[in-house]
Amino acid sequence: MTEFYNNDVHISENGVDLLRYHFAYQHIDYLDMRAIRIWNGYLLQNRWLILVVGVAFVLFSLTILVPGATMLGDFSTSLASFNGEAVAMKLFIPLLLISSGIYVIVLSMKRSKILSISTESGHYDIRIKEFEKPGRIKSLIALLNAKVPKKVEVVD
Repeated sequence: MTEFYNNDVHISENGVDLLRYHFAYQHIDYLDMRAIRIWNGYLLQNRWLILVVGVAFVLFSLTILVPGATMLGDFSTSLASFNGEAVAMKLFIPLLLISSGIYVIVLSMKRSKILSISTESGHYDIRIKEFEKPGRIKSLIALLNAKVPKKVEVVD
């Protein structure tokens, strides 16, 4: 008996269970499915919003970091005149913002396989990045083709 399980979905012989906090909140029976498609998409659903936030972090941190770097680069002032608060504000916080902005930008660009299920009552897009290991997608397609009346469409 083959089962597929991640934080969002549990696919078994009985059907597809959509999970929230590891508890099934909705069950989709195989006979209710009208169409199933596996395609390449992005890991995050609202990736453009996340991308804009990441770019804003980077730009904001650069507007803080550039004047701070010129202040530290000026050799006419001594380091004794700087207090710890100014150094933290001018260097540490912008570097933290720029690193978190770059992380968010990279996260918004990550790709994943998506399982799209259409039923009479709705449409569900489920990220199945955990199943991308060699052979897991093929066994998932084999299970779905055996259980679902319509053939699974795989788009690469």
